[in-house]
Amino acid sequence: MIGILVLTHGPFGENLLKTASGIMNESEKIGALNLSRRLDFATLRGQVSDKLNEINADQGVLVLIDAYGGTSYNTTLPLLQTHPLSLVTGVNLPMVLSALSNRHRMDLGALARKVSDDAKKTISVLSDAGVLR
Repeated sequence: MIGILVLTHGPFGENLLKTASGIMNESEKIGALNLSRRLDFATLRGQVSDKLNEINADQGVLVLIDAYGGTSYNTTLPLLQTHPLSLVTGVNLPMVLSALSNRHRMDLGALARKVSDDAKKTISVLSDAGVLR
């Protein structure tokens, strides 16, 4: 199994994971952290490292973060060298649901690509599709 860690600015990730795990009835090897930029990167990196160690599964951890280049990204990127993880940006509910649905049957790299692909498929501009006319 692959662990799932959601890292965001504010409580968004915690709420997202709570919602997704409730839908999927999954609670094993998952976690979320609210990374506040009020703390220095070394402290934040320590918190993320501790959480990765806590939820580490035999096939690694998929880390879903909110924004490319943001605090979560900058905190976690160096940990790619020391932890078995894959990092995917732009976290949303379809990504977390996909991760929870597929983590038992894929390796870490395939899961990261699947989660990214699945999320892209769920983005639509409905007003342009004639749905709201």
